[in-house]
Amino acid sequence: RNDKACRHFATGPSFVKGQRQRKNPENRLFFRRKMGYNESRIMPEGQAERKSKMKKYTKQFIVVLCAAAVLLALSAVLRNAGGVGGLARTLKGWGVDLPKGYVVEYRAATDSNMDEGGLRFHVLLYEDGTALDTMVPWGEIAGLQTGYGVFAADEITAILDELNVPGGERPDLQSGHVWQCETVKDGFGEEIFLLHTEGDLRLYVVESFQNS
Repeated sequence: RNDKACRHFATGPSFVKGQRQRKNPENRLFFRRKMGYNESRIMPEGQAERKSKMKKYTKQFIVVLCAAAVLLALSAVLRNAGGVGGLARTLKGWGVDLPKGYVVEYRAATDSNMDEGGLRFHVLLYEDGTALDTMVPWGEIAGLQTGYGVFAADEITAILDELNVPGGERPDLQSGHVWQCETVKDGFGEEIFLLHTEGDLRLYVVESFQNS
């Protein structure tokens, strides 16, 4: 009986004469886990610690990516909402109530700093432009001059040129209506132009401002 058992073992597929039988490392790992070992005891010295740090850094990286995605989505929402009332507050400072129900179709601005201020341009698209017709006492843009003796159309064109606004996003400076206001702040001039053409659903806001 023993001899038969030995012959069966000797002719098995896992035994080659003159070589030691190879052990499956996965089976060995499974056996050690079953016997109470953990991966940190099976791994070489320092490898478990490196793996733990790698998991920690991976989790932190995922958190940062998620936070960045949320910020990007939020910035898009703020842009479409006009900066959550940012533009509305600006116009309120000029004594103008901005009608609700718009989206920001186009926006351009200079990189301003605390010393120089900057330029801004918004195109607001409304579903219903009725409120635009009476929001301010509109005037004809043709022949209108600013307090500095410059034609309003030329001043607006200069601002839009500096902002590299494409022609398709610019207001009609020939037959459109304009409301303009300017002030002096700390020796520097600030001005704002609102432009609208009757029957159009767009309001154009052109600003030259100084930082506080």
